[in-house]
Amino acid sequence: ATQPRDRPDRAKTSQGQTMNFGGLFPSNRHHRQIAARLSTRRRQRTLLPQRALDFAAFILLACASADSSSSFLAGSASVPRYATAAFLPPDARAVFEGATAWRLQRETATVAQTQLSLSLQTRGGAAASDDDGDLGGNSKMSAEEPSEMMTKPNEEEEAPPQGLNGMDLIVDGWFHERGELWPGQAMSLQVIKVLDHHRSEFQDVLVFESAKHGNVLVLDGVIQVTERDEFAYQEMIAHIPLFAHPDPKRVLVIGGGDGGVLREIARHPGVEEIILCEIDGDVIESSKKYLPSLAKGYDDPRVSVKIMDGAKFMDENKDSFDVIITDSSDPIGPASVLFETPFYNAMHASLREGGIVCTQGECMWLHVDLIRPLVQSISGIYTDVGYAYTTIPTYPSGQIGFIIATKGRGACSAPSRKPTEEVQRELRYYTPEIHEASFVLPAFAKRAIFGEKDEGKEEK
Repeated sequence: ATQPRDRPDRAKTSQGQTMNFGGLFPSNRHHRQIAARLSTRRRQRTLLPQRALDFAAFILLACASADSSSSFLAGSASVPRYATAAFLPPDARAVFEGATAWRLQRETATVAQTQLSLSLQTRGGAAASDDDGDLGGNSKMSAEEPSEMMTKPNEEEEAPPQGLNGMDLIVDGWFHERGELWPGQAMSLQVIKVLDHHRSEFQDVLVFESAKHGNVLVLDGVIQVTERDEFAYQEMIAHIPLFAHPDPKRVLVIGGGDGGVLREIARHPGVEEIILCEIDGDVIESSKKYLPSLAKGYDDPRVSVKIMDGAKFMDENKDSFDVIITDSSDPIGPASVLFETPFYNAMHASLREGGIVCTQGECMWLHVDLIRPLVQSISGIYTDVGYAYTTIPTYPSGQIGFIIATKGRGACSAPSRKPTEEVQRELRYYTPEIHEASFVLPAFAKRAIFGEKDEGKEEK
């Protein structure tokens, strides 16, 4: 061979070919054998044009990367990390570094222009010239293209935020849960196969098979359940209120179309009737087809299903239920009304005396500004309002809470009953000890939700 095998600018492919400068020009063994027979002078004349082409292609690739979303110097799928200017001759290196500097300058200018456009929109189209110079024709918003801020309705008139298209969140074989309720962070799961995607009457529905978490249900771009960790949520939202109640007979579930809460309620033999009120029948059908381990809750003969608005159903059934569980998605799209005071008023009216409501209560790490006003607004209606939580890896920040309120009875922080030994062996998360511990909040969350002050401040 004419080249050392350990050169960093050459690599073997799966076919045994040697690749020069990121695989631009392959050279096989036969070519190297021919080159070995040539005289030193003739070999140099033969290789020089090839090297010149290699260097030229390398420079062109660097320039072309100016329009690429990935950094050339950091490496990409087509260019190995060792293909950098360090392995070029001085003259070629200077050209390459110049092209790279031009690319970085262009990217910086693009970012600056984007920030400037956002600034102009924020100011509602006002003139945007300052001491640094005049922006010319771009300094004012066009009358034909009013800014978003100018056309945006008042906050009181805003429609609830709509969810995302789940397929738009699958990039390079990974689902990235990005949402406005958790800005700056995302949960990612590797996708093996998309099983179902469609738009129901109310929301975007996506089901996919993941690499490590089984089948995953996504509504409006937000993960609802994964087969791997769903039990941490289903068991806690069901068993905290049910074991806190001494003798629940009639139980209402609002939402929960996946069937997981029904599965857990069915573990209580004393419950005589279970009604599920789900506004979107597509969620039920998708769960029965792709999430059978959850949807088996529908098989219990005590279960009846109502495809309708939960608030309307409760308005028609006052003083009817011992426990009401609201297993809702996040306050986006059709679930937004489930996080408002009127809905809690409707649940209170539908509860029997001594009844308990338990609702999905968002994340203490992200949503205390949403939790606190809701807890405060319903504290004057319910006898006691508490907040508990569970840990679940695939929910934002790995945690989700529950708002637990009572009518005509005290707190639910201690269970009134305990699971039988047989039931406890079937449970994977809930225990009587976990029940009590779930109400013990970190200091920051306790202060943020319930307004407790630091002990030092109270002493003063």
